[in-house]
Amino acid sequence: MYTSNTIRAAVLALIAAVSLGAAEECGKATGGSGSGGSPKGCDAWVFKWPQRFRSGDLAGVKAIVAVKCVERQREHSIHLQLRRENQQHRWIDINDVVDSDIPAPGKRKEYPISVSECEPGRYQVRFWLRGVTPDGKRYRFPTSGWKSKTARVRCPS
Repeated sequence: MYTSNTIRAAVLALIAAVSLGAAEECGKATGGSGSGGSPKGCDAWVFKWPQRFRSGDLAGVKAIVAVKCVERQREHSIHLQLRRENQQHRWIDINDVVDSDIPAPGKRKEYPISVSECEPGRYQVRFWLRGVTPDGKRYRFPTSGWKSKTARVRCPS
């Protein structure tokens, strides 16, 4: 039979393991030293998931990816895609953006991507970035593939 102290110890151990795993995953979700890149690289994240927006009579879908660099980079480019899931559950690219504007050191730079029509369904924003640090080290985040977030968007009828 398990005592309350044994159960409590097991629960605390599980919480600690999950917390450590989350902290490790968080480190991987940055362009800094946690992803295998240079500690002087850039961090990037989905700042706003795909969501509906309205501008006058126009309704569309937008998302924002944010980047923050520790130091001014020699080179920097971010590749963004906005995608929509079709009826066959396949992702269709609906907008692509490449931006080479270098973020100012220590300040968050937002990179928006949008489409000017809104169809209800699942949307995905995904990105990757690459650059060269001040000391000449190349980095890419994520190290392969894309980083993405998916959200269901409801559109006005």
